[in-house]
Amino acid sequence: MGIFNFFKKEDKGIKQQLQYLANLFYLAIVDGEMSDSEQKKINEIREKMGVNESEYNDLVSSIIDGSYAKKNNEIMSPSSDDEAWEHLQDIAALAVVDGKIDDSEIKMLKNISVAMGYDENNNLVKGLEEVKETFNLSGSAAANKLREKLDKVEGGKYIN
Repeated sequence: MGIFNFFKKEDKGIKQQLQYLANLFYLAIVDGEMSDSEQKKINEIREKMGVNESEYNDLVSSIIDGSYAKKNNEIMSPSSDDEAWEHLQDIAALAVVDGKIDDSEIKMLKNISVAMGYDENNNLVKGLEEVKETFNLSGSAAANKLREKLDKVEGGKYIN
């Protein structure tokens, strides 16, 4: 591999990470507010990915001012099915971290699922839809139960 191919590959990886963080940010604000728990979860994921706070803040600024959407009109797919499914699981987990599940969060998860090559009614979406009403009424106990369910999801199917 030539040196220029290495830099192109590296650039694509950074773009994928930033798009993933952008998806998380969009999901966190789609219901009209970002909770502290949502911001904390995004920061945990950001740190795990090795994206520094300055890069993330630049990303958020570009989303807010509209420049991100203008210059990033192509979807960067994760590099594997496993990575795509892991991203969807993180997005679903982010949807519940604030203690409520909003219709707009489910719709966004459906859109991201389709963009990543999954059916819009995959098991993550179905799971959120099934528990939404109970979850929103009972708060943290339901959140723990949903997290347990999400932990059992693999490759789009529940593990018994």
